[in-house]
Amino acid sequence: RYNLFFNPFQEGGLNQFGVDFFEDNNWGHIPFNELLGARVLSSIAADPNDNKHLYIGSFYEGLLEFIDNKPYFLYNGINTPEIESTRPPLLEDYRVGAGAFDNNGDYWFTVSQSSVTNDLVVRRASGSFEGIDASTVMPRGDQGYSNIAISQNNTVFFGSIENGLLAYNEQNAPENRFRSLTMSDNLPSNFITALAIDSQQQLWIGTRRGLRVLSGANSFFSSENPPQPQQIIIEENGEGSELLFEQFITDIKVDGSNNKWISTADSGLFQVSPNGRETLNHFTLENSPLPSNSVNKITIDGQTGEVFMATPFGLLSFQGNATTPSDNLSEVYVFPNPVHPTSEQVTVSKLTRDATVKITDIEGNLVFETTSEGGSVTWNLTAFGRHKVATGVYLVLISNEQGDQTTIKKIMIIR
Repeated sequence: RYNLFFNPFQEGGLNQFGVDFFEDNNWGHIPFNELLGARVLSSIAADPNDNKHLYIGSFYEGLLEFIDNKPYFLYNGINTPEIESTRPPLLEDYRVGAGAFDNNGDYWFTVSQSSVTNDLVVRRASGSFEGIDASTVMPRGDQGYSNIAISQNNTVFFGSIENGLLAYNEQNAPENRFRSLTMSDNLPSNFITALAIDSQQQLWIGTRRGLRVLSGANSFFSSENPPQPQQIIIEENGEGSELLFEQFITDIKVDGSNNKWISTADSGLFQVSPNGRETLNHFTLENSPLPSNSVNKITIDGQTGEVFMATPFGLLSFQGNATTPSDNLSEVYVFPNPVHPTSEQVTVSKLTRDATVKITDIEGNLVFETTSEGGSVTWNLTAFGRHKVATGVYLVLISNEQGDQTTIKKIMIIR
């Protein structure tokens, strides 16, 4: 990758590490000599409509496209003018950073370079490229772009390392397509390190000095002035404090239950509730198998809930239970079942978003009720948090948000 200041030239030169992948429960490796010359690989994004089609950003060579999980073409400033810079040809340097797909299947990515022609580039699903110049809202300099997130209405948010958060929506009038937020808008730092949009269309913003949340990512351009991001206040020892105050945030991911996974440069990995006010887990070198309190990147397998964490000393995972929502209730399942005395919770999985889940005893007495944020919910085996339920058979009554799909499952609890 590149260092903190977005310099790809590390000791030993530009790295040439190749690509590792996990498929059918086995790890594979594509060596550098098969990557069409792409060095300093910085980001990866899979096409949501075809998981064998993906893009990998190279922070020196351009954009590498994979088709059928194989390197297909390397786009750079020579063959793709939208990625070019104003540097002389002998100094070819095409620093493609973070990227993401929008709802139309178009792939948006950033290009970081002081002499860049277009800061933001889109590869349309049709195959064409378009470049966008952000210099009207961001002064030229040795800028770098750290992360990118796209809302439901295709507003593209991307973070810089010097000038805060930028937003772009191509549907607006030309004079109103860009907006930006800086420290004067309540950001704790102009160095944006991580972005994620949750199921409620809130934009979670990580910086090198803390965290902010911007409500209404879809409506960012609706008012005359952009809304201000807010800090999250939590209670500690009876007093209010700011969540992750002054922490260097390295990545943010949202799981299938709308919980947030937030990694830091030196304080490990946090899992917080959907609104951020409750810390569900805090993994560190001292209390977990993490080999370091520095966690660089996170990714989540939406089908299984498994959370992968990249550290300077290797990759490891945590088997979570939050999965992405299903389209219907035909495959709902409950585990563990039966529930033995050593079990502390039950998970209901393969739910639709905003499904209603009610659990009753065999006589119909309600002991638990909730609405799913994603594809799964958990029950701590208590009657509304008061006391552990007794041995017996319990019914799980599930309906989707519209009420036109229902299903019933049974749980056997053994005390």
